Amino acid sequence: MNLTIIIPTLNRSNFLIKTLRYYSNLNFKSKFLILDSSKGKERQQNFDIISRFKNLNLKYVNVDGKPLEVIKKSKKYIKTKYCLFSGDDDYLIKSCLLKIKNFLNKKKNQKYAGANGMGILFSNYYNYVNTKKYESLFFTKSNKSIKRLEDIINDYRVSHFSVCRSKYFISALEIIDKKKLPHRAFYDEIAFSITLAIYGKFHQFEDLFLLRETSHQRNNLWSEINDNDQKISLDYLINYLKQKQLVIDNKIVNIDQKFNNFKKMLKKNFKQEKENKKNFLKKIMNFYNTKIYFWIYMNFPFKFIFLPIEIYRNLSNYYSTNNLLKDKKFSKDFKIFYDHFKK
Repeated sequence: MNLTIIIPTLNRSNFLIKTLRYYSNLNFKSKFLILDSSKGKERQQNFDIISRFKNLNLKYVNVDGKPLEVIKKSKKYIKTKYCLFSGDDDYLIKSCLLKIKNFLNKKKNQKYAGANGMGILFSNYYNYVNTKKYESLFFTKSNKSIKRLEDIINDYRVSHFSVCRSKYFISALEIIDKKKLPHRAFYDEIAFSITLAIYGKFHQFEDLFLLRETSHQRNNLWSEINDNDQKISLDYLINYLKQKQLVIDNKIVNIDQKFNNFKKMLKKNFKQEKENKKNFLKKIMNFYNTKIYFWIYMNFPFKFIFLPIEIYRNLSNYYSTNNLLKDKKFSKDFKIFYDHFKK
């Protein structure tokens, strides 16, 4: 398929085996680059898991660091024409990947740096599936790099979960520098995603492309609230983009002004995350004070000590979802996915 699916992982053997089993069941022909930051027993367990899947083209690298950091350290292993970043709990739809590859291969589409499709968040509780649209995949048809920069910072979405031309993906990794991007949201997503967008257009198909499981707690990069680190990281990103000298009508654009709305968005997101934490803790503590929890704890003290947290998280996922499986546009591909996911 001339595609490398890059999967960073850390101490999550249970997710890795499910993901690789899914691709193995479909007899996926792309290359897989597994970047494992685990140590000790977890590392050996992951290595043993990978060795089971003989029908997959797997490259295993044990490398320390956060996801984009380990990808930058291991970029020499990306030798295919196309690549994409995938979580160890994400699942890609084969038919859409083939459609994207054919699209990017066409001569008339050489100005596209990447392409994606529709994303779905799904939760799987006792074989009952809930779904919700994942609307964070970046797309733009703007021909000029400065316009694409405006597109991604005015309505921020991630670009690197797309199938990308490897040459642009690798070039954009240059921005990753932990010392200069001290805030994790920038270091592990924002800076790279924005930089990648300036290299070319991104197309979005109406086909099902990506499924992200939410039955468990996912990493939240926005949970790190540090105004100073945020400012240092944003300043570095802006200065880095200035070096690219983005122009319009042969004039170098003042990038600082372009980021005004983005700064407001960041402030809003971090403020919302702070409020979410407060509300979550408040609801949990309220439940701990009820007679129901007291009875549960007295009868099952250890097993159910964290029950309120699990109940709240699961119910939050349940009531925030809307069933997309009735939509014929998604149902067929989702059924194919889920049949292999359950095996």
